[in-house]
Amino acid sequence: MVVTPDHHHTVTPMLCVPDAAAAIAFYCEVFDAPEIFDRHVDEAGKVGHAEVLIGDSPVWIVDEYPEYDIHPPRGPAPVQMIVYVPDVDSVFDRAIAAGATVYHPPTDMPYGERNGRFDDPFGYRWSIRMRH
Repeated sequence: MVVTPDHHHTVTPMLCVPDAAAAIAFYCEVFDAPEIFDRHVDEAGKVGHAEVLIGDSPVWIVDEYPEYDIHPPRGPAPVQMIVYVPDVDSVFDRAIAAGATVYHPPTDMPYGERNGRFDDPFGYRWSIRMRH
C-alpha cells in the first residue's frame, strides 16, 4: 500500500531550476498557484524545497544542487508538464507576459481540446489544455 501525504498524489514532479525564487513567483503568477509549503532555504540562500499547488497538484521546486546531482535542464527538458485549466488563453497570456516563450499558440484540436504550449524561463515546457 502506498501512503502519500494528504495534499500529494502518487506522482509529484520536482522541478530543479536555476533560480527557485523566480520560478516560484512565475508559477504562482501564471497558474494562480499558492505556495503551500514553508520554503526551506539553506545558509547560502538556495531553496532546498518549496511547493506550489497548480490546480490540485503539488509541484516541488528546488534550486540546483550539483553536490547531490540535482541540476536544471540543459536545453529542452526531456519531460513536458501537462496542465488542465479552465481557460487556456488567459493562462497562456499570463505565461507569455511573465517571460515564457511561445512553442505553440492556443489552438482548438480535433480531439475536443484546446491547447497551447510554452517554454518557461527555467527550461520546462508546459502544455496548457482544456476540454471543449
